[in-house]
Amino acid sequence: MSVDIRKLFLLSGSIMIAMSSIAQKNTAQLTVVSDYLDVRDTLELYVWRDLIGSEINAPHDIISMVQDGHGTYRADIASMNTHTHVSLYFSYQKSMKIPMFGIFSTLPLRPGDDITIELFPKTGRYKAAGMGYDNGEPVFLKNWFCVFSGVGGKRMHLDYEMTDIYTNITYAPSPKEQKVYIESKWYKIDSLTMEVDQLISRAALQLDTQDADRLLENAKVWAVLSKVEVLKEYRMMSLMNTVRLDTADFLGLIDKMSADVNQLTKQYNLSIARNFRSVKAGAMLAEYSSIMRRGVSGIADMFSETVNLFGEKIMQDRIIANLIIDHFSRKPDGLALEKIMEGIYDPYALKRIQEKGIFVPGNAFPEFSLPDISGKKHNLSDYKGKLVLLDFWYMGCIPCRYFIKNEIKPLAESGIDIEILLISTDTRKVLEKAIIDDVIPSSVIALYTEDQGFKHPYIGRLGISGYPYPVLLDGKGKVLLVGNQLKNERLIDIIRRYKNSGE
Repeated sequence: MSVDIRKLFLLSGSIMIAMSSIAQKNTAQLTVVSDYLDVRDTLELYVWRDLIGSEINAPHDIISMVQDGHGTYRADIASMNTHTHVSLYFSYQKSMKIPMFGIFSTLPLRPGDDITIELFPKTGRYKAAGMGYDNGEPVFLKNWFCVFSGVGGKRMHLDYEMTDIYTNITYAPSPKEQKVYIESKWYKIDSLTMEVDQLISRAALQLDTQDADRLLENAKVWAVLSKVEVLKEYRMMSLMNTVRLDTADFLGLIDKMSADVNQLTKQYNLSIARNFRSVKAGAMLAEYSSIMRRGVSGIADMFSETVNLFGEKIMQDRIIANLIIDHFSRKPDGLALEKIMEGIYDPYALKRIQEKGIFVPGNAFPEFSLPDISGKKHNLSDYKGKLVLLDFWYMGCIPCRYFIKNEIKPLAESGIDIEILLISTDTRKVLEKAIIDDVIPSSVIALYTEDQGFKHPYIGRLGISGYPYPVLLDGKGKVLLVGNQLKNERLIDIIRRYKNSGE
């Protein structure tokens, strides 16, 4: 299951559950206790007060937790609401802007909670101040074990245990044969769902009805979203020719998936009808069915009744932003963006939608100045008057390397008059090795983001959500085609067709 969809499930657990009492105070307290840390270790508590869906880059606060000298850390969280989530990290564990590993990640917190967390390393004894474990293992999420107690502790501990189960799907076996690949993940999802159900049943007596219903519903929706992702992987494998696309088998899986969704709706009719995760699952199913039967679904399908499902304006804005960006990745539509932005008021959602305006055909693409491995700077304006293909990528992205090998390399060797610039978020050292290993054709221009990775201001400005991301520019530096428009058929055929059109 992809990171985005897994997070979509894990971070949305309390969206449709309102607070039981408006009069309840909107603050909470977390206390961390551990004999395995010392005063040199500073913890960071990330607090998202309006975390909706998978938007972990949404506005958040960072509370620095310093030990009192007796193994105890405390933090008070104020101005909370029904969408508050917290993550706990060591201060040095950062990758890009948001830490990628830590003690626990994005658990829901409620006003009035007063939770104590006992912290233990699972393997070895932890060495202070970022030195890792005494057995040499790195400090990462699954190496920590937490025990939650106090007001709200039982609920948070169950969320914590369930999160651990959900992440196991990432490690499902992935044999190359397509049918075995699909079935192995499919049945692992079913087995993990049963495991979650058993966990909830055992804890039911310790939870109120709202929490039990929420967790059980989360488990069912997680299963549906996971299976949708399996179908998505299958389709991607087919597009990459690593497996042969069997339309009948694919539609059979879609039908089975639809049956699961229908059954889910029957079981949780009232709550599911107002649960955007199920709306998202249904939209994805409709999308893939439509791709196979009729072509990509339109904006009207993507946003059907979305606004009417949610009372909170911030929820409407965030969800619509997610859906329009998902749609935009397949079909950049400037008019659609303008129409959607008219009704968006949440600053974060508006910013995300506005960023996509960069990629609208006809708009001038932002200037850049980036180096190649020799240190020479290349500006976009240097290539004025030429047809230019930009490709944003990185070495750890397998689809990126596939795209370079099977699409960019043939184009580079075709003799077609076009400038090809590959912009990597890798370090100079990694890019240099990629050139030596012939991952990159010698005739293209390979640039990198000055060892700043995804934190480079230019990458941040573009807001690219998925790689590889190709962009075709005309001689004036204006956008012609982007993203999937350049990946839905052979790239060389697209470029030839454009050249032959004389535009």
